[in-house]
Amino acid sequence: MSITAERIKSLRKQKKLTQNELAEIINASRMAIANYETDRNTPSFAMLSLIADALDTNVPYLQGESNQPMRVTTLDAFFSNSKLPDDIKNLFNSTATENKKVKHTSPVDIKNILFDEHVTPYFDDFVIYDDDKKIISALIIAYLENRD
Repeated sequence: MSITAERIKSLRKQKKLTQNELAEIINASRMAIANYETDRNTPSFAMLSLIADALDTNVPYLQGESNQPMRVTTLDAFFSNSKLPDDIKNLFNSTATENKKVKHTSPVDIKNILFDEHVTPYFDDFVIYDDDKKIISALIIAYLENRD
């Protein structure tokens, strides 16, 4: 069985969902879920994205490209699981960006590129999802506000 099939089945069971319940959440058939879990069919990227959302995980984890099953939704959660040294982690506290504006001096605003809905950004062959964009934006702001 592929790692994708194993992880879909394992996460579905961890969330105590039946194949039918997962199918209803993502608007698919129970047979489609059964086929994904037994490697009879491979889900498309769009279907993997729906499955990942329903199972509170991410596509790279389902595909075996990451061993981090949970989505990171806050900077605190990100840094608590990161291997960065403590002095670097301390530079990025989640309150540093609240109610502050960054003065843009560059002719190209990275935020415009990052949040352009007509572009799917990638970094080293990894898709940058909406949650990732928020974290990246917060990291850049926190870094710029805390640098000397």
